[in-house]
Amino acid sequence: MPPEDDVNFDAWERCNGMIVSWINRTLSPYIASSVVYIDSAKILWDDLKERFTKGNYFCFPDLLQEVHSIKQ
Repeated sequence: MPPEDDVNFDAWERCNGMIVSWINRTLSPYIASSVVYIDSAKILWDDLKERFTKGNYFCFPDLLQEVHSIKQ
């Protein structure tokens, strides 16, 4: 985010708002209501990334085992 007195601040603010809107429209209503207060696309993305990647590390070995056991 550029400083508010930067000439690019207005353009950044418009683009940030548009991206936040795009992300929010793809979320389920329940999840969107929990992040509606976040007005920065970067912070919103990081919050969602942290929220939805926590449990995946433990599932990976199970998924790998399933993939290797598939037979035609």
